[in-house]
Amino acid sequence: MSDRVYIIIIVGSVIYTLLRIIKKELDINRRKGKEIVKLNKHMNRFLLSLFWLVLFFIWSIQLIHSFHSINEGYIFYQANFLFICTWTIIAFCNTIINFHLGWHNDAIYQDGISINGKVLNWSKISDYNWSNKYKKKLITKGEFYDLTLILSKYTLLKLNREANLTVNEKDWELIDGILKDYRNKRLSPPV
Repeated sequence: MSDRVYIIIIVGSVIYTLLRIIKKELDINRRKGKEIVKLNKHMNRFLLSLFWLVLFFIWSIQLIHSFHSINEGYIFYQANFLFICTWTIIAFCNTIINFHLGWHNDAIYQDGISINGKVLNWSKISDYNWSNKYKKKLITKGEFYDLTLILSKYTLLKLNREANLTVNEKDWELIDGILKDYRNKRLSPPV
């Protein structure tokens, strides 16, 4: 690939990262005061961030090694250097995005549910199911339920038909009550 393609990929990755973070922050500010209950943080986002951070450090070391092994005047003619530089920046951008999304809790708002940084409006949720109670003993300790939301309007080419949440035992009754109220309002005839 030419150096222009690598530069376009790098700039695109940085712009995508900034836009994703700005969109999430604007969404949080728009919904301030409309939060009904906060749910759990996504530890898998933090673990994914750690994975990308490790890759970032590995590629950074390779990048420094490549930089010192060639003459500085020929850096942009070396495909290997640009390849490693591109993947290093992509890894860093993914680390930032996943840390940012993992930092924010899922939440139930008056107009929908926030899951993994995306808000599902109530109109997109057709039904829900609870799993049996189970215990976690590792990073987040306690008793939890898995909540599966069945979506009425499918996303991503009609392939993504459900969304999953992990709910603390202490929040189960409140969330179940909110979902039952919404389902009853949606199914009741208009007045």
